[in-house]
Amino acid sequence: MAQALLAVQAALGGALVLTGRAVDDLHLMYGLLALAVSLAAEQLRLSAAQTVLASRGHESAAAVGELAVAEQREVVEAVVRREVGVMAVAAAVIVVLVLRAGV
Repeated sequence: MAQALLAVQAALGGALVLTGRAVDDLHLMYGLLALAVSLAAEQLRLSAAQTVLASRGHESAAAVGELAVAEQREVVEAVVRREVGVMAVAAAVIVVLVLRAGV
């Protein structure tokens, strides 16, 4: 939802600029900051698996494949929890920024 709101906000901002209307600097800052948060969250999400593997002493995903099924599931659940946590926090921040930019 947050990324959809960000896309709508960016489209509206682009439309304002293209029509020659003056764009408030604060509005622009909130919009660009939301975009930066989104990109940073994606980078954190991409590194989540490696972080979990390193914290558990595994060198690669192949090393996890050699574990018992129950242990593999624990690693996968930890990766998913970390990814969802990162994206949830980012989504909340983006929603606040987009709502603030619209005010």
